Order: sequence, then C-alpha cells, then structure tokens
Amino acid sequence: KGWEYRQTGEKEYFDMLVGGKNNFAYEVLYIISGKLVGIDYIDIGLDGISAVYFITDPDFSKYSLGVFSLLVQIELAKKLGLKFIYLGYGVRENKSLNYKYRYRPLELLELPSKFGLKPIWNKLEYSAENS
Repeated sequence: KGWEYRQTGEKEYFDMLVGGKNNFAYEVLYIISGKLVGIDYIDIGLDGISAVYFITDPDFSKYSLGVFSLLVQIELAKKLGLKFIYLGYGVRENKSLNYKYRYRPLELLELPSKFGLKPIWNKLEYSAENS
C-alpha cells in the first residue's frame, strides 16, 4: 500500500494489537501449506465481533484473504450466538476502507452535527448506487 515500514518489537506489537486489561482481543492466524499468510485481530464483545485489523502476505492477494477472514468471523459469530460483525470506519474515498460498503445488510452510524446529540443508526440496503 506504500506505507512506510516501521520496526515493531514484541512488546509494541502486543500493546498495539493484542493487549488490554480485558480478555476480548484475539489473534486469528491463517496458514497455507505451513506458511503464515494472514493475521486477523478481532475483539469478541457481548453482541458481536469487531474486525479490528487484518494483515496479509501480499504474495497471497489472489486468494482474497480479507474476504475469507470476514466469512470466518461470520461463522464464529453464528457459533457464539452473536448478532453483529463490526467492520469499523468506512470511508468511500479511501481504497483501504471503502470495501466495507459492499457488504449487506449494513447499518451505518451517522454522527450528529452537534456534540451531545444521540447518534443515528441507518440501515443501508443493497442498490447499485450505494455499493
């Protein structure tokens, strides 16, 4: 993606992606033929799974591992009796974040224009214009 490489030690890695004071953060490893090809960071909450971050080996991009990881999360949520998968921020203008609009059903949290107002959840149904 052209992002600057930043050396990360074991402690920084744990603090940034896995650590915390509660036991809800999980690291899911994806291995093909003995090679680690993807790492999925998820939080499991009371009503759903939050897709925190996914890292993939670019040599395996043809396998669409990000999509596969989402399917794994959906199956896990079903097994655990959880209702939601939270994909986090979606930004249409950002190619790393706009994929989230392809999934349906989708509920969007629209923040109010003024602080202190209650956020509004809007359901986005499928149509060619908003995919």
